[in-house]
Amino acid sequence: MDACSILLKDDKGENLILRATNGLNESQLNILSIPAGTGIAGWTAKEKKYVAVTEASSDSRFVSFPDTGEDKFRSVLSMPLIAGEKCIGVIYTQTYEFRTFIDNDIKLLSLIADQISGIIHKAVVYDRLEKVSREREEKIKELFLLYDISVAMQSTVNLDKIIRIILSCVTVGD
Repeated sequence: MDACSILLKDDKGENLILRATNGLNESQLNILSIPAGTGIAGWTAKEKKYVAVTEASSDSRFVSFPDTGEDKFRSVLSMPLIAGEKCIGVIYTQTYEFRTFIDNDIKLLSLIADQISGIIHKAVVYDRLEKVSREREEKIKELFLLYDISVAMQSTVNLDKIIRIILSCVTVGD
């Protein structure tokens, strides 16, 4: 294989996002978004079936993404990444020369996909939990700041002092 890419479904499961590549234009990482069912990769994800195509550009499912630099590739072997019963993405390989993929090619990529699917799924879940945790920490900081302002404001009725307390709490809270 001359190129290999991993595309993962977005949080809503509606699009595949190019997350890693060896062979395509890396400037498209986290930018290229393919709607589910679109192109060979999108079809692979939607149907949860591999695709092996000798001449990718002549396949009815083929959609060109010129910014990736994929126009130099001829053949495609695309395999779904399945975690449980759910497709979480696609591993997408390409070759410069026309290639008819044999059973061993398909079995090897299927084995790789099986091995990495669980790892990727766990990493995605971990990232989501970490994001939720950060958001909760920010909310807690905001609540403490509001509490500190409230307590400080209740300690005086002098407007100038209240304003200084508020400014002090806000600037210290950052």
